[in-house]
Amino acid sequence: MCCYTYGMEQFGKEEMEILDANAQPSDVRNFLLDLVSYVLESGETLNDGETIGFSMEDKHSITRREGVSLPGTTLKISFLGIDGMVRTE
Repeated sequence: MCCYTYGMEQFGKEEMEILDANAQPSDVRNFLLDLVSYVLESGETLNDGETIGFSMEDKHSITRREGVSLPGTTLKISFLGIDGMVRTE
């Protein structure tokens, strides 16, 4: 399951992608929607090499690389799938 943003640049933010998540589509979509809401409402800038999460146990790595679903550079956000594996690209 892959999911990505389109239009973040209109807000001065980088596009985001979650790639090959072994999870329910709704879980991936809801996570990305929550992340986008947080970034837009707080003005937070996500940076390559950082992690982000919504609790102390929730950690998602951020990497900046060439886009897979979109042209240009995007932020890849890791997502822990139901198999317990973290995928970042």
